[in-house]
Amino acid sequence: MITHILDIPVEKLTTDYVRIENLKQYLFNVEMINPKDQGRYIPYWRDLKQIVIEGMWGQESSGYRFMFGDLFFYGNFCVIQRTNAAKITEPIKPLVRDLDWELSYGLSVAGGFSGFSEDEQFTSDSLVMDYKKNGIPDTVHEELKIRHLMLFNSKGQLKEYIDPLAYLKKAHRKPLGKALWYNHACNFSILGSRGGGKSYFASLGKGLHAIVTDGARYYSNLDGKYYKDPLYKEEYSQPIAEIMVGSGNSGQSSEFANKIQFAMNQFATNSKLGVWGKEGDDGYTPMPFFKQMTGSIGPNNKENPWRHEYSVINKGREIKKGSKSKLYHVSYFEGKAQGKGSQAGAGGRVLYSFTEESGLTGNSIEVHNSNKFVVSRDGIQFGVQIDLGTSGNIESVQQTKKKFMNPYDYDILPYKDPEELGQNGHIGFFLPFYITLNFCKDEDGNTIYELAFAETLKNREKAAKSTDPSVLRDEKMNAPILPSEMWISSKGYYLPYDEAVLRQKVLSKNGKFMDIGTPVKLTWDTTQPYGVKVEPETDLQPYYNFPIESDRTTKEAPVVIYTMPEFIRGEIPQGMYFSAYDPYVSDNLEDGGSLGTTFIILDPLYWEDYLTDEGPIVASYTAKHAGGLDGYHEVQEKLLALYGNQDNAHYYEKNRGRSCRDYYIKKGKACLLGLQPGTYDSSSSIAKRITEYGISVSNGRQKIQMLDEASDWLKSEVITKNGDIKRIIEIISCKFTVDQIVDFNMDKSSNYDAVSALILIPTIIKEREFYITEKITNKNKSNPLKFLTNNERLWSHRN
Repeated sequence: MITHILDIPVEKLTTDYVRIENLKQYLFNVEMINPKDQGRYIPYWRDLKQIVIEGMWGQESSGYRFMFGDLFFYGNFCVIQRTNAAKITEPIKPLVRDLDWELSYGLSVAGGFSGFSEDEQFTSDSLVMDYKKNGIPDTVHEELKIRHLMLFNSKGQLKEYIDPLAYLKKAHRKPLGKALWYNHACNFSILGSRGGGKSYFASLGKGLHAIVTDGARYYSNLDGKYYKDPLYKEEYSQPIAEIMVGSGNSGQSSEFANKIQFAMNQFATNSKLGVWGKEGDDGYTPMPFFKQMTGSIGPNNKENPWRHEYSVINKGREIKKGSKSKLYHVSYFEGKAQGKGSQAGAGGRVLYSFTEESGLTGNSIEVHNSNKFVVSRDGIQFGVQIDLGTSGNIESVQQTKKKFMNPYDYDILPYKDPEELGQNGHIGFFLPFYITLNFCKDEDGNTIYELAFAETLKNREKAAKSTDPSVLRDEKMNAPILPSEMWISSKGYYLPYDEAVLRQKVLSKNGKFMDIGTPVKLTWDTTQPYGVKVEPETDLQPYYNFPIESDRTTKEAPVVIYTMPEFIRGEIPQGMYFSAYDPYVSDNLEDGGSLGTTFIILDPLYWEDYLTDEGPIVASYTAKHAGGLDGYHEVQEKLLALYGNQDNAHYYEKNRGRSCRDYYIKKGKACLLGLQPGTYDSSSSIAKRITEYGISVSNGRQKIQMLDEASDWLKSEVITKNGDIKRIIEIISCKFTVDQIVDFNMDKSSNYDAVSALILIPTIIKEREFYITEKITNKNKSNPLKFLTNNERLWSHRN
């Protein structure tokens, strides 16, 4: 029995997917009935259409299970393309697997599923919780009357609430009638392994199904009419479904749309689906689900969408017929001017908005925010935004990752995160590699986990034998079994990527990064030590995540304190702290994405007694100030004061730091500025007097060398004051910095402000070590032991 897949225990892997018995009861072959035989043909197809719209109940050993109409439609009427063993592409019906049941159930909950009409005990309607909390209202609005009635059993008692997803996945003691759809809709994110077939179910099971059914929820097979509710009180004249398909890469969305078009055309040509005869023959009849479509299915088709519309001649006049259900195809390409790519879907109202290969849509959050209004009407969401993506697109996936990892912030249906790194322990729907392996399924489409785990282990063991570590990295990224493996990068990197990913997990779990540091407001106050008052900051939000949230309303941010300054005999010793600063250039708040980043670092001389698990970076300030560079530098000046106004300890990137130099000279505090490295020459015991400040950083070999030194520093081991041995990367508390280390790429145009400040630190430490050595040597030439009496760290434990 397999217990581990390399270093991952199998008990950490998700296996609680729905399990199906007797799949054959849900699948069938179409009976060929001559359309001229109206007495059999019409009732037969009306019954099937009712199931396609309303779903059906099946019986298993443990009870009854509900199959939604979308999955029934997908498994029985849709056609996909497969390349067989002979390398021939052929149309086939898709398999109906546990994965497809999970997607059908999840997307139905996202669509507003709220329970079953004939359940006397349970409901999934969120309104019942409001009733139990606030009481049952005396009167209800006319539009809520049927919903209101469905909350009560036949005895007039309120039903018990049950989570809709758990409700669907359980077996029931009897068929419970029709599905109800009273909850507000939410969004759905599917990310994971390649080759899972998620795009086929989304495009055909949801997209094509919506067009074929015109988005109807209920149907009468007696009169062929559509109804608004399960009690058949009010009918629709003709429902209309509009769907939208888009991507940052129109090639990906075109493939998605073409799947829909191909399957629709099968309804006019494939005899196995109920097509009678051949086109051109007498009596030729497409199967009843076929819709004659017109318009373009290509990108940017808003003026001429792919729609159900056809012409008939009535008394010599051409009349347009058809339900007008349609597909819009948009492009979210980031290169469009003035953000028009992200707003490409604005203006319509759609039942489903699909973003194919969302990981390649770099403006995914902007698209999401724009399309909120596309799936809502009168402030109520009725449609579903559906993200589909595969891991391996790490260079562009960051915005999609943020949505996936924070489902509550983006109103995405939450699933339990096996690693508990997502928001409140939840993420979007993760598709692990082992659940996609069709040859590891039983006859009912259920995953045989021992076989699936064995295949996964075999692939990883093979990859692990390679002398190139990127082979295993690519295997994990393209065939992930845990959500965090989706974000692995195969790019070359200079900083300790794997270690940073582990630290990222620790900081992300249960939102630890928000608890480990305190956002503060600094105010000049002469009554306080070093003249600075510290108060909690409640108005400004720190930069926690990288890439930066596109929906931030301000580039201002507070100082974050990880460890308050240490006082020894009432003072902060000179030499205890130093600072590293990466400046931004422009005073214009809206000019570019560059921010200023300042770190306060505990000097290594004091680590043995004062280094905590919060790490050597004791405070950080990343922002762009509304008051321009002077405004930023004033906050920075207060921060330097808070940590003792350390002499010659404020180092900055010289190439962009002239404004920093000028500010402190103007303030009469040039003594705080760190001198340019090389001021002190090891060949001489006398310091050279110069007035150059800052550290020069070129974009060539020097920067690579500094990155290498920063990497070595981050991976170096230290002993904390508690005696714990840690690597520095394991105790970096600033998640924004860790995120930038994970994402860092010298070839990208992104502004890695925190990394730019970070790589100054090893150079500063080397310079300070030499500076202190030279200073002590010169000061104590007359008495070689005199320096011991001034060493605050050595004498801080005296009784």
